[in-house]
Amino acid sequence: MSADKLLTVAQELAAQDGLRAAVLAYMEAVDELVAEKRVAEAQSVMIELLKAQEKKKGLFARTDKNPLGSERVTVGLKFAEVAPLGRPTEDALDQLGYLAQDFPDELTIRRANADALRQSGYAADAIDEYRYCATVVPDDALVNQNISDLYVGIGRPEDAAAYLMRALQLYAKQGDFSQLAAHAEALVELRPASIGDIIDLLASAPGEALVGHLKMLDDFTHRVTHAGIVDADQKAKAREQLQALYGRLVAADPDDEGAARGLQSLQSDAAPVERRKGPRDKAPPAALDSPIPENTPDRIDAVPFVQPIAAEALPEAVFSADIEPMFEELPLADELPIEIPPEPAPKPTPQRSPATSNALAAFTRRKAKELFDAGDLLGAAMSYERLLRSGSDIDSLEGVLTCYERLGRTQDAARVAVELVNAKEHDGDLEGAVATIDRISAISSDANFSQRRMELLVALGRPEAVKR
Repeated sequence: MSADKLLTVAQELAAQDGLRAAVLAYMEAVDELVAEKRVAEAQSVMIELLKAQEKKKGLFARTDKNPLGSERVTVGLKFAEVAPLGRPTEDALDQLGYLAQDFPDELTIRRANADALRQSGYAADAIDEYRYCATVVPDDALVNQNISDLYVGIGRPEDAAAYLMRALQLYAKQGDFSQLAAHAEALVELRPASIGDIIDLLASAPGEALVGHLKMLDDFTHRVTHAGIVDADQKAKAREQLQALYGRLVAADPDDEGAARGLQSLQSDAAPVERRKGPRDKAPPAALDSPIPENTPDRIDAVPFVQPIAAEALPEAVFSADIEPMFEELPLADELPIEIPPEPAPKPTPQRSPATSNALAAFTRRKAKELFDAGDLLGAAMSYERLLRSGSDIDSLEGVLTCYERLGRTQDAARVAVELVNAKEHDGDLEGAVATIDRISAISSDANFSQRRMELLVALGRPEAVKR
């Protein structure tokens, strides 16, 4: 029977025998509305039930009361199941709030109320509800993670780090290493000193849970080796654990060349090497436009600007709007290569989804700027790359492009410039796109940039500039 027919039956039964007697019929109609993907209508039906009033004779006067009586908790629990299926309305928020007050011990209702408050931006109220849920069910990792996200949003990173650590500990305890790997970097962003604890939690993760998280392992290796936040014993232990994690990733994904190189670098006594260098990169080094100093400085902020090599020609296809470049791994701070062999042209990949704007992204952006201002170009570039994994945005592209330019990484700079030009053109900033091409053309002789510049000048109605 269709939802409409079931709803009609419920309404007729309510008119004949009263609303309380028709509750089960209404619940059946609501289930069918949800099955027909009419969630908003299902919510409306339940809100009408919860808001229904009838006159009852009291001691001094007639008063309005909900006719559901003892069945109101049944309707409330059902509403708590249906409410998260759609975007909460003001009416839904009101009813969930009333239900949470009337039935404070019903965890399903309190959790639904917390979720709705979080989605609607009521951070403080959502935190209170989630904290109640965490007290009743202390092993719920997602509740702790949601509290952490909310604390980040209201600018309390220490509280956020404490709850996120609890969530990650629960993921590890429950063997949910995929979720642990997905959120481990967020905790290190909030509390860098926790990296040793995070690696301990990850230590028993199977290789399958690490697939897709090579950048996380590389980032942790960089921090352990260069950040100076762990002592010698902790560093040795962390390197052994990371070596084991790289080994499991290699076993789970033998085609991941970056994981194989990470493992090889940690198996040696030397510091980790630049991940993207492999056997295919053994071609003779390209000629330099200007010489690179023989001795690479120890400090990143002391690295002089080096005139980089000319980039190899990039295929015209990478300039299309539906292409994004592949971001390669970063070299480590104390092992910048003296001679840079030529790199293969980037392979077209699907465009990133639009970047998600959230508080953790803002935190990472601030961290990137702090690292850049402190002269840690590699650390800043890593932070910008973390932002770009969820989607392209012009500020992050500008930031990582500057890092690559100053580090003399011409190929990476050229790839980022392609995406930045496309992003600016998409936003209608054609002048900015031309300026980016002029900027990258100063270090790259790629003819495709010249062709792209001509197209943009024509679009700007400046054909006379093309002839110059």
